[in-house]
Amino acid sequence: ENAAPSNVSTSTMSTMINIIMWIVRIAILAIGGIPGLIKIVQGQQEENPRDRNNGIVSVVIAGVAFAATFAIAALINL
Repeated sequence: ENAAPSNVSTSTMSTMINIIMWIVRIAILAIGGIPGLIKIVQGQQEENPRDRNNGIVSVVIAGVAFAATFAIAALINL
C-alpha cells in the first residue's frame, strides 16, 4: 500500500539512507564502543570492578544501538 509508483526510482533514497546509517554506526562506535573498551581495560588494570563493569555496559549499549541501526534501515527501506 505504501509502495513507490511504478515510474519512480527509489535507488537514490536507499543509497542515501545506507550512507547515513553507516555514518551513524561509526559515530556510535566512536562515542560508545571505543571509550567503553578503554574503560574496561583501565578498570581491569587498576583492579576496579566498577570501572570495568561500566565499560562493559557501555559496550553492550553501543552494540544494541549499532544493531538497531540495521533494523531502522530495513524499516525505512520497505
